[in-house]
Amino acid sequence: MLKPIPMLRLELIVLRRDLRLTLHSLARLGSAQLIPPPALPTIPDSTSLPTPTQTREPPPDSTESRRLFLLSETGRHLREQEALRSKAARLRTQLEHLGPFSNLDLQHHHLTPSQSPSASTPSVLVLLGVLAAPDPARLRHDLRSSALVLSPTSPGPIPTNPTQAHHPNRPSSLGHPVVIATTAHHLDHVRSILRHHPFRPENLPLLPSESPANARQRLETDLAQTVAALDRAEAETAAWTRSTTAELQTLETRARRNRLLSEAESLTRTTPSVAVINAWVPAQHAAATATRLHRRTRARCVTRCSPPTADDEAPVLLADSPWRRPFRRLVEAYGLPRYREVDPTPFLALGYALMFGLMFGDVGHGAVLAIAGLGLMHHPRFAAWRDAGLLLTVLGVTSAAFGIAYGSCFGIPALHRYALWHDPLEGNPLGLLGLAIAIGITSTSLGLVLNVANQLARGDPVRALLGRAGVLGLVFYWAAIAWAARSLGPPSDPPSSTTPSATLAVTAIAVLGWLAAEPLASRHTRRTHPHPPPTPGDGFALTLAESAVHTLEAIVAFLANTTSFLRLAAYAMSHAALLASVWMMADALAPAAGPWTPASWLLVAVGNALVIALEGTVAAVQALRLHYYEFFSRFHSGQGSPFQPFLLPPRPSAPNPQSLPPSP
Repeated sequence: MLKPIPMLRLELIVLRRDLRLTLHSLARLGSAQLIPPPALPTIPDSTSLPTPTQTREPPPDSTESRRLFLLSETGRHLREQEALRSKAARLRTQLEHLGPFSNLDLQHHHLTPSQSPSASTPSVLVLLGVLAAPDPARLRHDLRSSALVLSPTSPGPIPTNPTQAHHPNRPSSLGHPVVIATTAHHLDHVRSILRHHPFRPENLPLLPSESPANARQRLETDLAQTVAALDRAEAETAAWTRSTTAELQTLETRARRNRLLSEAESLTRTTPSVAVINAWVPAQHAAATATRLHRRTRARCVTRCSPPTADDEAPVLLADSPWRRPFRRLVEAYGLPRYREVDPTPFLALGYALMFGLMFGDVGHGAVLAIAGLGLMHHPRFAAWRDAGLLLTVLGVTSAAFGIAYGSCFGIPALHRYALWHDPLEGNPLGLLGLAIAIGITSTSLGLVLNVANQLARGDPVRALLGRAGVLGLVFYWAAIAWAARSLGPPSDPPSSTTPSATLAVTAIAVLGWLAAEPLASRHTRRTHPHPPPTPGDGFALTLAESAVHTLEAIVAFLANTTSFLRLAAYAMSHAALLASVWMMADALAPAAGPWTPASWLLVAVGNALVIALEGTVAAVQALRLHYYEFFSRFHSGQGSPFQPFLLPPRPSAPNPQSLPPSP
């Protein structure tokens, strides 16, 4: 089948009460793509139908309210759990900062001196902090007359060696905790000296009239209670999740079904009593769809099927079969054809396998690909892997076929004498180059023929005849090929001037037709549209100049597209050259007149594996590139819209009522 599957426009009129029932039936069939109804002429208000753009308020949905309640409660559990985690982390941080000073038994007002000492300020004040200096002796020296520097872990002054003052509860990388005792009179002087030292004051989390020792006991108690509360919250959250997961999944599925049904209803045109549904249906399923709908609605519906009009852009559904599917995926990667265009899948399947085999011809390498493909084809889970396996199998078979023609099996030189043709590196290379050019000429000509068919199917005979990829393009291309073949071929005896003159005349006529195509189309547009929208640079001279540029571009494109296929011969030669180099290196490792060493056999195995991986990838990419850029660009627009049938997710099963949490 060279065309997409034919589509029919299905118009369905049902009772308003049967609308949901009909939509459920269409979803179960999976053979209809819902579309907005066509515009209707103006009719009296008493019988007018609302347009699809008019929204209707959905009825209250208990499913949605229940789903929102469960989500809200789940969020509340998670927020409470996160708040307890944050509180526990904050308490641990406070205990970490308090740790080196927790043995101090001082009052709160001693540890928080005022910025400006007053009469109520205690006579002895204490500053707590961390000293980052490796040697605190300098600080002790600077404060020798105004303060006393102590270690919170020892009864005396801080020692000169900082490792002796390290508290086991505080890492040395954070610094050395110090206690500085001074008087209110010397407080400002001590602070001014501390600004010149790497001293960081510590703000301990103390309550009024609370000592560091009491604060540590309070924080540890609070932390233990918080951790216990966090454990209870995590257990409650886990129990809540177990009891609501199944119900939430059910409600999510129901909400999605309701949303899809509401969107489908918005595409219908309704009155208080009837509803009109419009959809695209594959022609092969139209009769079965109508019969099923009549049965489901007990004949309370009217169906009418009609082919798409010239203005309709129907969705595209390509024919599906196991052997077409991997190549159809390659077509979809480029873009689907429009509804009335030719399906390029069969041409891609044949050309891709042929070009790959020509570049990757080897019996052994083809067998490896075929075996790998057969293994993937039997993969039980992923359909994409099975499609890739079928593609590898086809490519392996064509590679093996060309390997027989080349006399190549893992590049073994002794087998070249059994070739049906010859190895790409042996014999006359012009034969292989000529085969590549012939494939290019065939591909380009086929693309032009398919473009003519597409233009005629769209109802555009002007482009089909005068277009650069139309009949004139095909005439020019073959006239140029005939002229080139006669010029490059052997001279005839006796020489004739009739054929070259006729060829040049046909070529000139095609070029003149291209030059006149756009000016004639512009004049035709002016006649059919008396008041066309103004365009910058509009005029006959400019149109003719643009036509000349496009004509020159088309001539160069024909030459470039054809010569681009020479890469088929180039990569076939490179594949053979890599295999020959592998065997030459293996011979170099073997003794002069003795059997091969294990190193030689290992080199052959590794070399063939690398050639399969590298050259196989290159051949696959280049064959696809030739189809995308040299073949598809002639006729394939890639602008078709895919067929998307109306489907609903499976209806969820009702959860166990005894396991459901109560609603608010």
